[in-house]
Amino acid sequence: MLLCASRCGDITRGMPTPLRDIRRDINDRLEAIQEERAQLHAQLKSLDEEEAVYRRILDLEETYFPLDAQRHKESPGDFIVRSLQGGPRSKEEIRDLVSHAGYFSDSPNFGRSLAATFMNLHNAGRITTDPDGRIRARQITQAA
Repeated sequence: MLLCASRCGDITRGMPTPLRDIRRDINDRLEAIQEERAQLHAQLKSLDEEEAVYRRILDLEETYFPLDAQRHKESPGDFIVRSLQGGPRSKEEIRDLVSHAGYFSDSPNFGRSLAATFMNLHNAGRITTDPDGRIRARQITQAA
C-alpha cells in the first residue's frame, strides 16, 4: 500500500509523488543502533566486573563462614575418628578431609588446631600411629 502510494502518486490529485531518498534516515538509525550497542556492551562489561567482585567477596565469606561448618553435628575429633573407621590414613589425607568438611575454617591457625586435635585423640586413646606414619582409629573393646 505504501509502495503503491509512493510510486503511483497522490491518487486524489492525480499527480505522481516523487520518491524520497531515505538512505540518510537509515544511516542515522544504524548509527543510533551502533551507539546503543556500544553503551550496552559497556554496561555489560561493567556488570561482568561487578559480578566478578561479588563472587570474590562471596568466596572470601565462605572461607570465614562455610556452610558445612554451620551444619556440623559432631566435633572435629569425632569426625576424624569416624573417617578412620574405613582404615588408616596419612595426616595429609586427614587434613584434606577436615579442611574440606569445613572444620577449623574460622581459625587462623588451621595446622595448630588440627595438631591439637590429633594430640587430644592420641592422649585419649582414640587413635594410634602405625610405624609407617599412618593414623588409624583404635579399636575399643567392650568390657564384658
